[in-house]
Amino acid sequence: MTLPPAFDPAHWTERLRLATDPTAQKALGMKGVILVAVCVVGLALGALLLVLGQPMAGIILLVLGAIGAVAWIIVSANARAASSMTGEDLIEIVVADEGVLVQGGLPVLWNEISEIAYTWNAPVTYTGGLAAAAANASGRMLDEAGVDRSMKALTISLRDYPSVKARATTKPRRMVLFEPMLGGAATVHVGLHGRSADEVHHVLQLLAAAATQHGILFTRRT
Repeated sequence: MTLPPAFDPAHWTERLRLATDPTAQKALGMKGVILVAVCVVGLALGALLLVLGQPMAGIILLVLGAIGAVAWIIVSANARAASSMTGEDLIEIVVADEGVLVQGGLPVLWNEISEIAYTWNAPVTYTGGLAAAAANASGRMLDEAGVDRSMKALTISLRDYPSVKARATTKPRRMVLFEPMLGGAATVHVGLHGRSADEVHHVLQLLAAAATQHGILFTRRT
């Protein structure tokens, strides 16, 4: 598909580019497989302790093992999927004078955007009971393994959904584009999971400046 110059990223002036590193994702996926195996061993030990009449220790190991296994299965699956991506599919976000590029290289011009909302929340801490204590311990294990548990994401609301939809010609592009629901605007999702605080600050500073320049609402979601 040939795009007019205004929609062709080759003609854009980029200010920032964040893209997934397949090598790093492959390494994280391999680490995840190993840690899932460790969690399964923990489950087996927990079951053994229950049989041996040590219910408290057994339950703690079972809860920790189950939570850890599920968490690392998700992390590993996502990382392995990301490690197989190539080209424009690796784009997380590109901020340019003309607009933004999102996953798949989907271009969105500033005049097609009505609002940019960001979410940046710290990892959840649970309270109350054994399960909460186990979940918090599992979270600390993920932190120590270098897994980002915070929520970092952008939601870009669109003024001109049909035009953007027409350029969503590949599966990766369509995956981040969401139709209007319940009278709301269509949106584009940008995940910043795993990005450092400095990187997220830089993205937000550029987006806030562009929003001011182009009359776009810029908000934070909690």
